[in-house]
Amino acid sequence: MKNEGRNLTLTHIPYDDVLETGGETKDEWYLQITRIMASQLNYQAQCPISACRRNKFCCGRISKAQHALGIGYHPLFPPCTNGEEDRRQAILRLLGRMIDDQQASQ
Repeated sequence: MKNEGRNLTLTHIPYDDVLETGGETKDEWYLQITRIMASQLNYQAQCPISACRRNKFCCGRISKAQHALGIGYHPLFPPCTNGEEDRRQAILRLLGRMIDDQQASQ
């Protein structure tokens, strides 16, 4: 998947291979997808990570320290979600719409 002009790419690892490997590879695969969705929602514009704001696309990840705080951060979602469930749900809704559109076009 690539978003023109923003250099957003998704690792071309077949999903079945991701499921077999599990662990960090699986988490990284999901994080890449949620980063793309966050970029589509323009969350990087207010991201606490300057690289995301500067590059105009999401490239952040939750640090182990943020995750350890237990204040709503989730390792499969980028920091621009700010631990807010509404932002995570918006990402999931957008992903669902994209999947529905893809299936409808087949």
